[in-house]
Amino acid sequence: MALLGPLCLILGFALGAYTHSSQTPFLVAAAGHLDPIGQLWLNALKVAVVPLVSILLITGIATLPSGKELGRWGGMAMASFFAMLLLGVTVALAAGSIFVNSVHIDRITPPTSTTAGAIQKTAEISDWVSGLIPGNLIEAMGKGDLLPIAIISALFALALRKAGEEKRSVVLSFATGVRDTILVYVGWVVQLLPIGGFALAFSFAAKSGGAILNVTLQFIVYGYALMIAFGVLLYLLVAVIGRIKPSVFAKGILPAQIVALGSRSSLASLPSMVQCAKSLNLPDPASEVVLPMAVSLFKLNRALTSTSKLLFFATVFGVALGPQAIAAYVVTVIMVSFSTPGLPTGAGASNLGAYMAAGLPAEGYMLIEAVNPILDPMNTVLNVTGDLAAAAITSRFAASGAD
Repeated sequence: MALLGPLCLILGFALGAYTHSSQTPFLVAAAGHLDPIGQLWLNALKVAVVPLVSILLITGIATLPSGKELGRWGGMAMASFFAMLLLGVTVALAAGSIFVNSVHIDRITPPTSTTAGAIQKTAEISDWVSGLIPGNLIEAMGKGDLLPIAIISALFALALRKAGEEKRSVVLSFATGVRDTILVYVGWVVQLLPIGGFALAFSFAAKSGGAILNVTLQFIVYGYALMIAFGVLLYLLVAVIGRIKPSVFAKGILPAQIVALGSRSSLASLPSMVQCAKSLNLPDPASEVVLPMAVSLFKLNRALTSTSKLLFFATVFGVALGPQAIAAYVVTVIMVSFSTPGLPTGAGASNLGAYMAAGLPAEGYMLIEAVNPILDPMNTVLNVTGDLAAAAITSRFAASGAD
């Protein structure tokens, strides 16, 4: 069942590309009739983006452990998570810029119905900064300005942490209920991927030809190469900062990577990660504090692959990204990464909002997101490698600071 969506997408791509080249009247007419169905499915997902991002940030930040609860190990772990996410973004931006400027990538004219979000590319820096706190929250929601909404949600969550325990519990109970309800709705929409995705892929490819299939395959190859290269970088970081030889680290974490490859779940890999941490002779808090935190909060692949998608598909659709658009996208993705523990559908929908806010068409993002099962195994291996790397690096500093 998990492969039905991608298979329908591939079929839609292939049939649409054939329709574009053959101009068979029946198929051309079918593409026109299916286009509203694909748009209906896409709109059903888009409508959940803004409220989902807001509520995930509120519940995620408001329930984070306090400074006292975090302690030295938790604080060091959070610092290592943040530093590694920034490193992932930096590598993705550098590698992506080199890749899109040195490799031929087919260009696709974006659908006119979804070219929103240009405000962040054209606004002056002063206007962009002043707009980070919206004067009208409802208007910002209507425009889909995701970063201002994320900032307001984060500030509300921080204020909620300072409210009384009883009041905080009431608000969090309501917010959690809303979050879970939205996720049920998103789950329903995702279940319709074989129908909506096929319609979207068929009509989109019928207009653009085989170019969308070519660029999707290009991104899959590039995504795998980038994640493997970044994984090698993690081994070097552990050697330099964590003082563990790459060969020892590689051998020690291999069992967890195998579980990650098979299960495609960081959570399912946690028991194996704990055993790997012990085999590497990491202190007990690395297994008892850092790894559970990493599985809950730290999604390294999102910083890397999401930023790569932004640069890659901006090139595909001919969208010129300004510094403001890139900064807004990166900040939003990192904020959501910390506040969406174990909620893959939530992350996908929220990343869609950041993608659209940067000015790129939603169709392109949703089509590559829908074939993510191909990337998922390496995504999970990278996350597990990052979790254990963070445990090793945190152990170096937190253990040395022990009394």
